[in-house]
Amino acid sequence: AVISTSREMKGFSDTGLSTWRVFGNFAEMMTRVTELAKAMGPQFTANAEEFKKNGGALLAYQKGLGLSDEMMTSVAISGKKMGTGLGPILNDMTKQSYAMAKAFGLDAKVLSRDMGKALQDVQHFGHLSTKELSVAVTYSNKLGISIDKLTSLMDTFDTFDTSAESVSKLNEQFGTNIDAMEIMAAQSPAEKMEMLRKSFAATGKDLTKLSFQERKFI
Repeated sequence: AVISTSREMKGFSDTGLSTWRVFGNFAEMMTRVTELAKAMGPQFTANAEEFKKNGGALLAYQKGLGLSDEMMTSVAISGKKMGTGLGPILNDMTKQSYAMAKAFGLDAKVLSRDMGKALQDVQHFGHLSTKELSVAVTYSNKLGISIDKLTSLMDTFDTFDTSAESVSKLNEQFGTNIDAMEIMAAQSPAEKMEMLRKSFAATGKDLTKLSFQERKFI
């Protein structure tokens, strides 16, 4: 699969670019594909046929999206989970990241890299579809927060007990009106954060004027 991908680069010609200009000569290409295969490990083996048939396109997607070799492993796992291959997931990531970037004035490559980073965190983001993931990543970027910083938000509101305790304290301390069941049921960190944001906004408090202790409490 490594040799076939390096020699033929099937699908790369669709980009209109030269493989030599992007990846170098055959020896350099072999080195590049070998590094990817090593990083992906069993996932490269599991997707060997797809690399033979469409390896050039997969490498083009990876470079265009700014994904690391480790992120490609997570994309492969996501593809298997969704009953598809690497290509459809990478294509969907491209469409979602560029559409979101255009709609919200963000950098598509930053969004796609954050999507790749989130896919590596199966515990917190493995249940999200590509579209839901792109929404969460876009939301976090508009707030100026890295997607991996939202994992604590997911942990705080992932069970009824932790949600009820946190919501009770916030409602009592700041006069918010957060529904513990609703915020627990939300599947995306963007949904949970938006519930908190709207609830705080509704109190009319100026968060910049809160004391150090109050900000720390939040």
